[in-house]
Parts: sequence; C-alpha cells; structure tokens
Amino acid sequence: MKKVIVSIKYILILFLIIKWGTGYASNIEEELSLLDKDIENSTYYIEQKEKHINELKNDLRKASQNIERYVISKKIYEEYQKFNLDSTLVYAYYNYELAAKEQRIELQQESELNIIQTYLRSGQDGVAKEMLNKFVPFDEIHENVRPFYAKILIWQAFQTFLHLKNTPLAVQYKEELQKVWQKYNAYLDKSSTDILLANYLIYEENDKDKSSKLKQLLNKLPEEECDRPLWEYLLGIELMNNNNINEGIYYIIEAARHDIKLASREASAMLAVIDYVSQQPAMIERAFNYALFCNEYIHAYKDTSRSIELLKIQSVIQKGYQRSLKEHVYFMWGALFVVTVLCTIIFVLFLNIRKKGKREKHNYEKIDVMNHQLQEINDRLQRQIKQGKEMEGEITQRNILLQQEIQKRESYTVDIFYLCSDYIYELTSFRKKINAMLKNGMYNEAKKISSNSILNDEELEKLHRQFDKIFISTHPDFIKRFNKLLQDEEQIVVKNESCLTPELRIYALTCLGITDGVKIANFLHYSPQTIYNYRHKTRRAARIPEEEFEQAVKNLYAN
Repeated sequence: MKKVIVSIKYILILFLIIKWGTGYASNIEEELSLLDKDIENSTYYIEQKEKHINELKNDLRKASQNIERYVISKKIYEEYQKFNLDSTLVYAYYNYELAAKEQRIELQQESELNIIQTYLRSGQDGVAKEMLNKFVPFDEIHENVRPFYAKILIWQAFQTFLHLKNTPLAVQYKEELQKVWQKYNAYLDKSSTDILLANYLIYEENDKDKSSKLKQLLNKLPEEECDRPLWEYLLGIELMNNNNINEGIYYIIEAARHDIKLASREASAMLAVIDYVSQQPAMIERAFNYALFCNEYIHAYKDTSRSIELLKIQSVIQKGYQRSLKEHVYFMWGALFVVTVLCTIIFVLFLNIRKKGKREKHNYEKIDVMNHQLQEINDRLQRQIKQGKEMEGEITQRNILLQQEIQKRESYTVDIFYLCSDYIYELTSFRKKINAMLKNGMYNEAKKISSNSILNDEELEKLHRQFDKIFISTHPDFIKRFNKLLQDEEQIVVKNESCLTPELRIYALTCLGITDGVKIANFLHYSPQTIYNYRHKTRRAARIPEEEFEQAVKNLYAN
C-alpha cells in the first residue's frame, strides 16, 4: 500500500513539473492576487485621474490666449484617452476649433488626427477609415504633423492585421502591413521605444530572439507610459501564439494591472485575463467577479465591440459556474455517504468493544474524539448542502419570475388576439347585416346603419382600456417621465394609473414611434382634428420648445 502511495506522489510531482514548466507559472496566482488588489483600489486610481483632469480644467478656464488654451486642452484630451470616449472627442473637436480660430493649419491637422486616433482606439475602425479617406493626402500635410500621420496609418494597418491574424486573409494583410511600415516608418523617431516594439511585432517575425528582444524593449518603457499596457498585451498574445502560455498570460495580467493603475478603460487585456481564468474550473468565481468589474469599465467607456466580446465570455462563465455547482453538490452527497458509512462502521466497532469489554479507557476516548471530528465534518457538509439548496432555491425563484413574465406576455398576446377577433366578428356581423338588408331591398336602413361607426362607445372604451393596460405594463413610469416634459402647472394627473388620458394615449403611440396624425386617429378612432387639438394643447404646455417636444417624447426610452 505504501509503495502505491509513493508512486502516486511521484506521478503527481511529474505532472506538476510538466504543467508548470516555466518560472512564470508559479507567479500566475501571485499576479492574479495583485490584480485583485488593484481592482479593489480602482476607485482610488479613477479619483486621482479625475482630480488631475479637474486641475487642468481650472488652468484652461484661467487661460487667456487661444494657443495657451490649445496646449492645456490637448493635455486634457490626452488624459481622457482610454478613460472617457465622449470627453476625448469633445476636447479633440475643441482643439480643432481653437486651431481654426488661430488659422494654424498644422494644429488643425493634428487635432483632426487626434479625432481619428480616438475612433481607432475605441474600435470604431469604420469611422476612422472614412475620416482618413477624406483627410489631406500625406504629401500635402504639414511637415510637423507627418510623423503623427505616419504613426496612425501604421497603427490602422496593424490593427486590421490583428483582427484577421487567425483567418485565411492573415498572409495578405501581413504583406499589406509590411508595405505600410516600409513606406512610412522613415518619418518616425527611430529611437522611440514604442516604434522599436512595433518594428519587432510587425516585421521581424522570423527572429528567434524576438520575444527576449521585445521584453528588453518593453522594460525601457516607463511604468506610467500610457501605451505600456498595450505593448504588454501584444507581447503576451505573441508569446501565447508561440505556445508560451504561462509567460504570455503573465504579461497580459501585467497589462490589465497597468490599465487599472493608469485608470485606462481599455478592456482588451482584462478580457483576455477573463477568458483564461474562465477556463480554469477552480477560478470560475474569480472570472465572474472580473467580468462584473470589466463590464463597469466597458459601460463607462461605451465600447460596443468589447461589450460583445464580454457577453460571449460571460456565457462560458455561466456554464462553468453551473457545472461547478453540480460537481460541488455531487461531491457533498458523496462525502455525506462516506461519512455515514464511517459512522456506521464506528458504531459497529463501538458495539463490539462494549461486548468484549477488554479495551482500555483511552480507546474509548479515541473513538469519542473521532466521533466529534466526524460530527464537525458532518455539520460542515450539512451547512454546505443547505447553502447549495439556497442557491438552488434562488435559481428556482428566478425561473418562476421569468415564467411569470412569459405568462404575462402570453396573456397580453391572447388579449390582443381576442380583441382583434371580437373586432373581426363585429365587422363580419355588420357586413352580413348590410348584405341582408340589401337583398331584402331595405336600402334606406342599410344606408343609415352604414353611416354609423362599427364600434360603439363601449367597445371603443374597451379597446382604449386594453391598449392602456398593455402599454403601462411595459412602460410603468411613462406618466412620470412624460410629466417631466410639462410645466409644473400643466402636469397631467390620472385617477387610475392603469388608465391613460387621451393626451397621454396619443403620446404613448408617439413614444412607440407612431407620429403620423392620421395613423394615430385611425388607431384610437378619433378624428384627425381632435388629434391635432390634443397635440397642439400639450405642446403649448411643455417646458421645452414646441418643435422639440415630439422628438423628446420619442426619446423617453431611448437610453
């Protein structure tokens, strides 16, 4: 038995040596722990970032000359990069206005390139490409701006290659990237570290010492350099593509940590970390927490492409979480069974000991200690089973709520179906009645009946109530939102929140995208003039200009 145990130990040791073959493997858990601490301190880093930006804004307000404003505003633009996309664009456009006022062509061109760079960084390649196509030709641009322009053209080609690196088009776009590099790298500062990094990543693909050279170059970049996380991420991807998984994920985690410390909401590195962690069964909860944190950053930065990537990863995390929960429940039941068997064996032994009566007192004490330990294990397992049941109950409750929502929507569908069915029945009965009168020569009676509305007041009220019920169920705060558009003395008060007034009903249809007065009149069975009067009266009671009121109603649920 001892030989078997020793053999198993050696096999486990050999497995660990094979799995964690590099020094970086042992550092991954340590790096992830440091990343956890950085996430806890992320609010502090953001506050420091915002404090610095506010100081620059104060300097901007005190500036008296446009050129001075341009310099300060450019610094604010640089601070907002990878932090707030909307503010980055605002200050980029503001710089362009200042440069235009001073009639400084090179500054105008630089500002426009900053706008293009912002779209490239945020993943909006289509917008950036369109702006580049309309931009001044390279030969006609101001010579002071050419290095910046060349850098953007190279980065655009590099980004396109990265997106297609694992596709059949990779070779073609690799050649295109190298052509762009050869054409424009002469305009760049050859001593710049990030340019040397780009050169190795783009051009020297067959260099055997490529990874070590990239690491040497990366170590020369300052810790506070805003592009350092990007190059760490690219180096990590390069290493992972070369099957250096542990070393590659080490640099990707470093990139994510630097992003957090620099208050950069560029989520590429963090998404790669989540993807790696979600594939480790023991780290599924950590992957879930990382996904929550990353979702906050992506939402704040308004990065659509990253949101889609995160959704894909979240589905994997959810499946892993469910699988882990099932395995945990199975394990607990198995452990409980083992404990039960052990307790049974101990009880049998105890009876045997009592029968023989030859055991010494300390043997009884031993058994008591073992029973106590087993009871603690049993209690712990019972608590874990209880927690598992609570989690199962929570999932069941969520399923019940989802089922209730589905039943609610099915009920509305059936109500609408019945309403349409009743209307069709009334219309069919009306047609049969007219036909019967015409066949019997009762032309005057038929004419009189046909001039009346098919729907009587009671049926029309039923139609309106049904519409109110369905609309309020899907837009429960519509009345509150709508009243915010009206002056205080013109607020609409309803006796029953499930019933709308004619004005609210008209603008409920507007909120749904139906703005044509004739269509609204047909839908509600009002005259077009009545619709016009209600809309005109409501617009005059608005807080905002009348011509903007209808669009404001349409946008009530835009966000």
